[in-house]
Amino acid sequence: MKKITLIASLILLMISIKPTFAGEITDMEFNIIDRLEVTYYDPNGDYVDRIACTAFNSKGVPIGGGTDLMSAKIAVVMIKVPKKYVGKLNLKVECVNEG
Repeated sequence: MKKITLIASLILLMISIKPTFAGEITDMEFNIIDRLEVTYYDPNGDYVDRIACTAFNSKGVPIGGGTDLMSAKIAVVMIKVPKKYVGKLNLKVECVNEG
């Protein structure tokens, strides 16, 4: 009887747990005032979640960062980067949901 209860509990636990997916960067472009706009989508995001993004040069050195609040599971984070990187889309960007 204990085995049946244990197995049933495990099956219910597996059914009730929903998978979580990390957010992703869906677009990057420079705007008219030379800021890098990073569009970040998180299917599990909430409107009070703050997204923080950091831009890195080709050597992996951080060169700028910014934050924004989510709206409809999307945040558009503007990052000010040094002038020599403006217009270059080969920058690596990482974003995290700070909740």
